[in-house]
Amino acid sequence: MHRTEAASQCGEKRLVKKCLASFFPWKKAREPVVVASCMKKLRHLWICLASLAGALGLLIGAAFVPAVQTGVARQVLEGQFGEHASLGRLAIGWSRIRVEDFRLEQPGCVVALPSLEAEWSLSSALRKRVKLRRLLAKGWSVELSAAPAAQADEPAAQTPVVPFPGVFRLIELPVDFVLDAAELEGTVALPGERLGVSVAGGQLGVGRQGLFNLALTLHPVTGGAVESVQANGTLAVTMDTPRTVSRVSAQLDAEARGAQWPEGARLSLLATLARVAAGESYEVRLSAVGKQLIFAQAGWSAGGEPVSGSWKVDMRTADLAPFVAGRALPTFEVLGARGVVNQLESRLQYSESPLSAAQAEQLVSAMAAGGSAQVVPGPMGGAAITEGLLQQAQSVLSAEQVAALQQLKAEQEAQRKLAELHRQAGEPPGER
Repeated sequence: MHRTEAASQCGEKRLVKKCLASFFPWKKAREPVVVASCMKKLRHLWICLASLAGALGLLIGAAFVPAVQTGVARQVLEGQFGEHASLGRLAIGWSRIRVEDFRLEQPGCVVALPSLEAEWSLSSALRKRVKLRRLLAKGWSVELSAAPAAQADEPAAQTPVVPFPGVFRLIELPVDFVLDAAELEGTVALPGERLGVSVAGGQLGVGRQGLFNLALTLHPVTGGAVESVQANGTLAVTMDTPRTVSRVSAQLDAEARGAQWPEGARLSLLATLARVAAGESYEVRLSAVGKQLIFAQAGWSAGGEPVSGSWKVDMRTADLAPFVAGRALPTFEVLGARGVVNQLESRLQYSESPLSAAQAEQLVSAMAAGGSAQVVPGPMGGAAITEGLLQQAQSVLSAEQVAALQQLKAEQEAQRKLAELHRQAGEPPGER
């Protein structure tokens, strides 16, 4: 043992002597005082470097201690929200994130998150590439209530009008994003009712379509004619770049049950948002069993033009009453046939043969009895004017009135063809 240490010391001395002989050839490297001084300085240098490396390691290690992370997060929340936010525990690791007992209170809204877990890559996140292999959050709740009205001592400053930038511009992400799998379950509490929400799916990223299964259950807190409303469907999201979305479509089938609807009342919703060459296109369809209630198309141009489109509504109060959980609705009746007759009345208003109230009601009845399910988009939108309706109108209307109805039918046909051309070209309606 002593021989080994002695040999090591001799090796160090020889190394120091060679270094001295290389850098200071005019000095005698064999002088014992010089050798000892250099060895001492080298040892001090190695000790300093080792101390710095150890301190840096302790700092890095402390940054990954959940207690330290929780303390820092609490200070940030306190500085931002004061006593209205709390956090039980935060743990951020190289491959996993866990949040426990988070609560945030704001006017009109209280958010509670018992636990959230996510599997990710910290090294990728530092390069602005967030890839969540798994996201799990269950038992969360959001309570919504009427926020107290703010008392303004001074009139609020007028907000400058900002041009609409498009829906997809508003949801651009600041980082590259990938979500492989997600499972979210919670509740949203509304005044007088509670909504259960479940979302499960994934595969969101460039080159693949993210698909999520949706399940919504609405239960009125107080008794009423509606016992429950359940809706199931899918949400599909397509990304054209790691940070932008190019298409979103949602499909929901809802069923309401109660004493007045023992067999259940049903509604179907289909909504689509898509990015096209000229801007964006939007479409919404709402239908009941055997009847289309709402059909709307719109388009937005990136050139700064306002949103334009067409819509058709054929709906009564009874169509929506089962799905508003007992809330009072004003009595209304919006019919596609009525819209067409209103257009005809407007055109004949200052003619020699204005449309009488009796004639208008006969036309509405005839169109409703025809049961046409065709939808005409554009400014002339509404129930389609058929050849059968023209034949029936000849027994009710004068020759001048029939001619006006024929002109309206021709405009509907032209509008339908124009909308079809836009659809084939992938352009929003009203672009040309």
